[in-house]
Amino acid sequence: MEQEDSNSSNQKILQKRKSHKKAPIEVLENAILLKVFSFLDAKSVVMTEMVCQKWKDVIQESIDEFPKMLMDQIKLHFDEGEVLVYPIDEKKVPSRHIMPPVEKLSGHMKHITINSLFIRGLIPIETTPVLRSLSNLKLELNQIYFLWCDFDGYAETMLLDLFTINYETLSDIGFEVCTPPTLISDQLIMLNLPKLVSIRIWNNGAFGIYLITDQTLLQLAEYFTNNKKAVLETLDLANTQVTVSGVSALIEAWFRSPNGHLKKTNTIDSEGAPFG
Repeated sequence: MEQEDSNSSNQKILQKRKSHKKAPIEVLENAILLKVFSFLDAKSVVMTEMVCQKWKDVIQESIDEFPKMLMDQIKLHFDEGEVLVYPIDEKKVPSRHIMPPVEKLSGHMKHITINSLFIRGLIPIETTPVLRSLSNLKLELNQIYFLWCDFDGYAETMLLDLFTINYETLSDIGFEVCTPPTLISDQLIMLNLPKLVSIRIWNNGAFGIYLITDQTLLQLAEYFTNNKKAVLETLDLANTQVTVSGVSALIEAWFRSPNGHLKKTNTIDSEGAPFG
């Protein structure tokens, strides 16, 4: 008798579940949901994504169509396993977070755009997944700076992808004490040269000579000579292969067509002879 009552109760529960009607918004097609979500601001998009798997999928499939939260700077300190987030509002205190697993990094950055990205202490095994993740995001970077990074052998392709993705907005590129020195070359920054306001490539000489040569300086000189809209203002090179000839050509070109205050600091030629 008890068994029959139990079976009857289970059947009623199943019937009740089957008869449950979904809320109208639950049966909407993805295209309609996408249209509804398009009216949300950036913070609301983040909250909406957490409601259910279907809504998350809809947002993820069109992530670049949604508004994003703008951050002034994000510092990724891989050597200390922490992330520092600096808001646009200078009155607000930066927030500190534990570094997420490399494979989940992009998931934490998909809803933001960044003025400045600072990366410190990257090691070879992290290079490809980190740079690939950053290239897959629409960060709209103005500045990117690498400090104490030891890249792997595939980093050139990954860095070129990252610089290309952010070509329209990127105006400041920097490498400081990064290895291998052969990675930091003319080819790496050549595509972005027309839009760069600041180039800072520096090391203390303990890790070899960077492959930045007169080719870069002569190209910059050509921009000043033939393009009245040359934007370079700061050039900071140390332990590269540039020579007096290249630096002189750049200075002469700028002098003939000065568009701003070109600042050259700490430049050293291939034989270690400083000129300032």
